[in-house]
Amino acid sequence: YHIDRHNPFQSIDQAKDCHSKISARFGNDLILWESEVAYSAKQLIDPLKILMTQGKEDTVCPPVFAEEMFATIPSSNKSLVLMDNIRHEPFREPENQVFIDAVTDWLGTNS
Repeated sequence: YHIDRHNPFQSIDQAKDCHSKISARFGNDLILWESEVAYSAKQLIDPLKILMTQGKEDTVCPPVFAEEMFATIPSSNKSLVLMDNIRHEPFREPENQVFIDAVTDWLGTNS
């Protein structure tokens, strides 16, 4: 099928289908990348300011994974924003204003 990059609503519906089907090679790569990301998260120290956003409806990367990673970040200036009705790709969500507001508010207080 064709994904129309100019129609985010079409992409959301089609992304639901493609996220449940990945190749074994890509699955293996994801597992390898996870350990790299986990290691890198522990290197994020002061004075670095960190914002993590996570959709509560994300079935690709469930919120518990973001919460666990957030807990490992040693920076004292970090924020985790969990958003209702947001899935894996917040920019593509039809009701993404909560995501935009969270990022805008964080940038306003941390710039």
